[in-house]
Amino acid sequence: MDGKNGVPVETVEELETATQALAKRIARWTGNENQIDTAIPGLGLHRWDAPTEPTSYTLNASIC
Repeated sequence: MDGKNGVPVETVEELETATQALAKRIARWTGNENQIDTAIPGLGLHRWDAPTEPTSYTLNASIC
């Protein structure tokens, strides 16, 4: 256990690995763009290389 919420360390490591793999795939699809729309209605891909300034708006449910 990692001591945080009782999550086993291997689960945290697996999550980090999966997150990095997903980020690489999104980067492949977005190229030099920060946002693209996909052929799937309502699905867009967003990628940022650094934190952005705080903004005020609402987005529909998404995987972040």
